[in-house]
Amino acid sequence: IEHLYLIMVICFLNCFTHNDSSALMLTPIIYSKIKYLNLPKRHIIPYIMEAGFISDTTSLPLVISNLTNIITAQYFGIDFWRYALYMFFPNLVSVLLSLPVLYAFYRKDLIRSYDPEVLLSSPAHYAIRDRLVFKVGFLLIVLLGSTFLLLELLNLKIPVSFVLGLCAFLLALATLKNRVVNLKEVFLFAPWNIVFFSIGMYMRWFML
Repeated sequence: IEHLYLIMVICFLNCFTHNDSSALMLTPIIYSKIKYLNLPKRHIIPYIMEAGFISDTTSLPLVISNLTNIITAQYFGIDFWRYALYMFFPNLVSVLLSLPVLYAFYRKDLIRSYDPEVLLSSPAHYAIRDRLVFKVGFLLIVLLGSTFLLLELLNLKIPVSFVLGLCAFLLALATLKNRVVNLKEVFLFAPWNIVFFSIGMYMRWFML
């Protein structure tokens, strides 16, 4: 069951975030969860691999799900919802094919049972350190979808990067109230090497 729940979460995140971002966010969360349950380390690998594999194979549904999607859609002039319509079935097939493959390969190391008392000793809501940021994040996900729909209906040619940048700015503002999330640490420890690698790779693609 947890295997399916995790895949559902990854698929949802991949709709609105970059595939690499999903993998980078989920890997430490999964590791912390396995460690918190005091389970053998062999249980970590299947879920870590699942996060990375599913993040890549299900980064197709929306234009904003992958940087390659953005470049492809803009180059060929495919609008937001037409792209989503074209890629819905390939993305669904990708998920359905990935499930049996991952299960067959890692079935012996998947979690079969755990002590619920370990989880009950620390209620789930304690994991949310800043409730304002948590709520704003969900609202921004809804805002993303509705904004892109509105832009297509009004036929407004506003870059996808502008909408995403605005949402990131609003989320950053939400962190300033309670100061639980340290923006300085976010910028300092962000994987800038991956960012610059991606920029260089796609700039080279445009120059060809």
